[in-house]
Amino acid sequence: MNEPVLSPVLPSSETKVIEKIDSADIIHLYKEIKCVDVSRFFNGYHKIEVRECESTGYRFYYPFSAAGDSKFYESMHISGDYYRPWSYDHQLAYDTVEKDDVVLEIGCGSGMLLEKIKEKTQYISGLEFHQAAVDECKKKGLDVLNESIEEHTKKKVEYYDVVCIMQVLEHVTDVNSFLSSAIRVLKKGGKLVIGVPNNEPWFRRFDKYEIFNLPPHHMGLWNEKVFRAIQNVFNISLINVVKTKEARVLVDAYLRTKYWLDIKSVIHHHTFAEKIKMLALASLTVPGSIAKKMSGGIPGGYIGVVFEKK
Repeated sequence: MNEPVLSPVLPSSETKVIEKIDSADIIHLYKEIKCVDVSRFFNGYHKIEVRECESTGYRFYYPFSAAGDSKFYESMHISGDYYRPWSYDHQLAYDTVEKDDVVLEIGCGSGMLLEKIKEKTQYISGLEFHQAAVDECKKKGLDVLNESIEEHTKKKVEYYDVVCIMQVLEHVTDVNSFLSSAIRVLKKGGKLVIGVPNNEPWFRRFDKYEIFNLPPHHMGLWNEKVFRAIQNVFNISLINVVKTKEARVLVDAYLRTKYWLDIKSVIHHHTFAEKIKMLALASLTVPGSIAKKMSGGIPGGYIGVVFEKK
């Protein structure tokens, strides 16, 4: 009998399979869009499971061996400009920091956020695994280390006023260890700021095959409901939620159409037959998206949250 797959958020909770995705489809998308071969992450697995934690509702891709390694991220850097410009989650973190706060950013990249936060405080540090980015930060005079938050916790218990995690948590497989460590380095009353893609239930609601939201790049699917649920797992209270502006009706309708038809190809790569099918279905999906916008709005593609340590 197979051992149960336990939740990466709450190891005492079991999980269930809610979806399976063909590995061949993921491999093809990476090859077609990013010219990156990810087949080695799926050796022996014809399907990737989407599992859900029965206690928190957190969904994740399984097996964890599908998670990207350093070589994969090197290839992603080579294939384009990997780090994002200033965005909603950077602003949320900046607004949360107060004068002379002691701040840590986990996964700080090239240090854009830390440079901006220097306007408010000189007590800033970063953690980053990509050595080229660490070197770039050091050239800017930033205090950045190539080490995990688990290692960092051994030196800095209850040390920081604010810990920022911008577009990193969705890459993490051992969520409990990661978040427990991030919370441990916070002072009581300290703030934990997190920015991730918003999955309700997929990115932009229906974009199940968004390449950057699939393994080996992303391993976890977060949304507001899950963030509220993890208050019962960790010693934190949710105090702020920010979502990016809602998607346009036609974008939502297009993604809904692709989802209903289970079309995996991306825009500009659709076959003639796929285009005909999508046009035929538009009479249903466009009104549905209009109704969603009028009834409560179409959720934005990203979500930022602020927790306070109890």
